[in-house]
Amino acid sequence: MSCDTPESISVDALMRDDSDVVIAAANLGKCYDVFARPQDRFKQALLRRQYSRKFWALRDVSFTVRRGEALGIVGHNGAGKSTLLQILAGALRPTVGEARLRGRVASLLELGSGFLPEFTGCENVFVNGTALGLSSAEIAQRLEEIREFADIGDFFEQPVKTYSSGMFVRLAFAVQACLDPDILIVDEALAVGDIFFQQKCHAHMAELLRKGTAILLVTHDVQAVRKYCSSVIVLEGGRVVHQGGVEEGVRRYLNRVATVARAGFEFPVNSAEASACVSDFSQDAFPTWPDSDAFFDLSRAVSTDGEGGVVRVDGFGLSCRHGLARRDFEQGESAYFYAEMAVLRDMQQLVAGITLWTVDNVAVYCQSSLQVGASIPCELKKGTHIRMCWTVALSIARGPYTVTFNLAEYPRWISESIETVTPENFWSFGVPLVSLAQVGSFVVVAPHEGMRIPFMGLADLATTVKVRRVDR
Repeated sequence: MSCDTPESISVDALMRDDSDVVIAAANLGKCYDVFARPQDRFKQALLRRQYSRKFWALRDVSFTVRRGEALGIVGHNGAGKSTLLQILAGALRPTVGEARLRGRVASLLELGSGFLPEFTGCENVFVNGTALGLSSAEIAQRLEEIREFADIGDFFEQPVKTYSSGMFVRLAFAVQACLDPDILIVDEALAVGDIFFQQKCHAHMAELLRKGTAILLVTHDVQAVRKYCSSVIVLEGGRVVHQGGVEEGVRRYLNRVATVARAGFEFPVNSAEASACVSDFSQDAFPTWPDSDAFFDLSRAVSTDGEGGVVRVDGFGLSCRHGLARRDFEQGESAYFYAEMAVLRDMQQLVAGITLWTVDNVAVYCQSSLQVGASIPCELKKGTHIRMCWTVALSIARGPYTVTFNLAEYPRWISESIETVTPENFWSFGVPLVSLAQVGSFVVVAPHEGMRIPFMGLADLATTVKVRRVDR
């Protein structure tokens, strides 16, 4: 996938030279006239004088997407995401630039917007399928698949005006996703329906990618971006602020979300909670510090810096409980993650976090030092050196995993308010400092003794099962 389209090459030339390119955009921009008063619009048209100011909802966006690739588009509300999708879907004409799409395009923008209320669900399938360029015979071949995917029972043969909102979007998604599009444009549509339908949508998305469908995914769900996309575009104010790597783009987007959230929140100052925060490190016995061979090469990590000059990571390692370097662990065995860092300026609450990722970018573990009560003082002085040791019981599925290590600065009161802060807001209060993605890896293997039949799923949750006989 390429996120850069040279200005000297037209999108037609790009698509002619590479038959796998199905979406090509070059220097797309959309400008609107904004009027201070409604009557100014009439005066400008009548008098041919300028009464408006120019507002660029989108500017200088270029990229290509090939078959079987997924490109993520992220950005806060008003960043220009919907404008871009409407241009690509043909609903808007760009002010400058051009875009070309090759093949059958299914757009999950406003689900069901093309449905005719008096027609049945079945009849609307044929209407939408015809709009996508399919013949009646081709639609009929897929009709049963669509009926099963929507799972709305006998309502499939009823007018859609009788549908609930949930049934409406289920049918709309099924129609667009099951007609074998060459290109699928998705705008937050994976959040439709209940959890069971959402799981079905995710599974179908993965299958479409496997078959070679190109997907353009616009979403606030960064986990979906990590799961499906090989590249991401981050928009701010209608302009591209990042093109390329997924992790760097996600971090840029989350930093922006956190900045907006903090701007609208009044932090407590000199409160009782703030004065009660931890003032010194824990005096509990510290595990044996491992030798240098237990530490990863930090230069190989995908490093994304936040606010610089605050803290420096000097080492990150992994060992067994004896302090010996290890890169493979039995299921249920504890892994010991070590981190060493230096504080470069006076700072408030330092929070460290570790995330374990599967090979398909699913986070099976994500925990911060604040959540586990690591007793990092709420204020740190410049020059302080810190060592940390995380002990994690690897009751997770067999296979390879990568590790991400994050550091952020939080207000000093957060430790006493952690139980009152929602998980969604927790990350917004922190200022990201350092993120080391793929800082290391390890493998979980079968135990040598004990459990012979492995558990299914991602994690082994502590479980108790009781059985009794009932006499009748």
